[in-house]
Amino acid sequence: MSRPGRWRRPAAEASSTEGKAPVVSDDIKTALSQEGLDATELQQLQPEEEVLVGINTGASDLPPARWRRSLVDIGISKQEQSEQAAGDGERSAAHVVHPSMEQQQQLTPSASFTLRSGLQIPVLGLGTRQLKPGAECRDAVRVALRCGYRLVDTAATYGNEQDVGNGIKAAGLRREDIFLIAKLRPSAHGELDDIEEALRASLRQLGTSYVDLYLIQSPRGGSILETWGAMLELKKMGLARAAGVSNFGIAQLQALIESSHEAPEVNQVEVHFGCQQRELLAYCAHVGIVTIAAAPLSRGRLLGGRTALAALAARRGRAEAELAVRWCMQRGLVAIPKSKNPQRIESNAPFGFSLSKSEMREIGGLDSSFVTCSTTKAMELPWDAMLEEVLEVSEDDGGEGMLKRRGRRRRRKGQGKGRGKGGNSSRGGKGGMGKAGG
Repeated sequence: MSRPGRWRRPAAEASSTEGKAPVVSDDIKTALSQEGLDATELQQLQPEEEVLVGINTGASDLPPARWRRSLVDIGISKQEQSEQAAGDGERSAAHVVHPSMEQQQQLTPSASFTLRSGLQIPVLGLGTRQLKPGAECRDAVRVALRCGYRLVDTAATYGNEQDVGNGIKAAGLRREDIFLIAKLRPSAHGELDDIEEALRASLRQLGTSYVDLYLIQSPRGGSILETWGAMLELKKMGLARAAGVSNFGIAQLQALIESSHEAPEVNQVEVHFGCQQRELLAYCAHVGIVTIAAAPLSRGRLLGGRTALAALAARRGRAEAELAVRWCMQRGLVAIPKSKNPQRIESNAPFGFSLSKSEMREIGGLDSSFVTCSTTKAMELPWDAMLEEVLEVSEDDGGEGMLKRRGRRRRRKGQGKGRGKGGNSSRGGKGGMGKAGG
C-alpha cells in the first residue's frame, strides 16, 4: 500500500477523460484472449470514477473468471489477477476495483462490500439521524428491516439508540443478520476507560453485546490519537467488530494513518449526487477505506424537480430518490437514506434495476459541491487542533450547545490504571502512537 503522504490520484483516473479509451498493454490483450474477449471490447469501456475495495453479491463472491474480467477492465496485471483470485477469493486492500456493469446489476438487498478485515458491510442501510425517539424511530427500523435492509446506523448523539434496539427486536431477525453501526460522541474522546464506558452505555441502550462498526463521529472531539488507539482496543476486546471514522477529510486521514500506522476501515461522510467528494472517495479507495454515504438524498434539498435528476427519473419511470441512492451504490458506496415513512423506506431500496454508464455519467455531471450538513465542515479541521484535548465541544450540526467534557479523573488524581493510553499510544505528538491495535 502506498504511503498516504505520497498519495497521488491513480494515473489512469487522472488522465482519463470522456471518450478516451484506456491503453491496452500486451499483458492485458493476452488476459483478454484467455477470457474469450478482444481488445476492441476493452477499448469500448469508459473509465468510471466509481471505486470500491471488493464486492459480494449475496450468497457467494463472483466466480474467479468474472472477477478476473473486472480486473482486466481497469488494467491490473496478470500477476495481480492471480493474487486476487487466490485463497478463497481473498482480495488485497491496496487494490481499487471498478465494479463492472454485470456486478452493478447484481446488487441486491443481500449484497455487501468487503472491509479490509474481511467483514462484510451491506450496501444499503437505514440512517436514523433526526428520527424522533420513541415510536417514530422504532417503527422506521422495524419497517426497514422487514423491507430487506440489513444495516442500521445510529449514534449516542441522536438520542434514539434504545428505540433502534427495540425496532430490531420488533423485526424478529437474528442479531447476527444485522449490521449495526454506533458512534462515539465528541465529548467522550480521550482515555480508553471513558471511551469503553461510552460504548458500553450504547450497547445497553441498543440491547446487544457488540456493534459491528464503531465510528469516531467527528474529529472535533480532539485527543484524536489517544481516541483512535482506544477504538482499536475496543475492537480487540470484541465490543466492536470494526472501527472507523466519520467526517474526516483526506489530510486528516493521511495524518492519522501516518501517526498510527492503522487506517480506519470506514469513513462516513456526506456524499450525494450534488456533493460527490471525488478526491476523497478516490483516496479512501486507494488506501482501502470503504465510504458510507451519509445524506445520500441530500436531505431532500436537491429533490423535487430542483435538478436535472428529475428529468432522468421521469425517463426511467423511477423516483428521484431511487436514482440518487442507486447512484451511490453503483459508485461503490454504502448508502444510508433516512425516512420515517414506510412507503418511502421501501422505495428508497433501489433494487431490481441499474443505471447505465451514460446515466451514471449524467448524474455525475450534477455535482455542485452542495453541502447540506454542517458537520461536513469538520473535514477541514487542522490536524494540530485534532490532537489537542478539547475542554468544550459541540455535538450538534450548528456548533451550538457547547458541552463541557468530563474531567480526566484518573489523570488529575493520579489514579491511572494503565488502561487509558489507547493500546501502545502515548499522549505525545503526531508520531507517538506506534502500532496501536496492530
